[in-house]
Amino acid sequence: GTYSSAGSSSCTDCLPGEHSASNEAAAWVKCSAGKFSSSVKASVCQSCSPGQYQDSAGQDACKICAKGRYSGEAASATCTDCPGGYYAAAEEQSSCDICVAGKYSTGTSFMCQDCPPGYNSFSDGSVSCSACPAGKYNKETCNAEGECEVTGCIACDPGFHSPVEGSSDCVACP
Repeated sequence: GTYSSAGSSSCTDCLPGEHSASNEAAAWVKCSAGKFSSSVKASVCQSCSPGQYQDSAGQDACKICAKGRYSGEAASATCTDCPGGYYAAAEEQSSCDICVAGKYSTGTSFMCQDCPPGYNSFSDGSVSCSACPAGKYNKETCNAEGECEVTGCIACDPGFHSPVEGSSDCVACP
């Protein structure tokens, strides 16, 4: 945590963002990207925790990953965008969560989007929605609290049909 140059009569404390690993150090060393030291006289730098990063050397703290981004390992120098089909709803996440069937994301998302009426994503981790096939439909239903969801593609009841792909309702047979 201290150093002295040749001919010096005393040791100098390392400042935050610096360290010296031995008692006989001739100079301080900046903490590398992905690491930090927040105290004076540090002998080692600490790694940023998963969900955090530090992209510059010689720093006294880590930064947090924004929504839609993550860092999965300690000592990260960057955050990574969540890939399509995944999301990070909060800051400082160490991984992304998967979008469930019926929802999708195109990447760097902090939430999954509902597929529009008449369309569905048929598996978890989808990056887009596909039209419900002819003979099936889906629609948005909302409860009294205003919370809405889109159902999966459902077969039309007997006596009803949906003649085209992407239907949000069935019509009575003529």
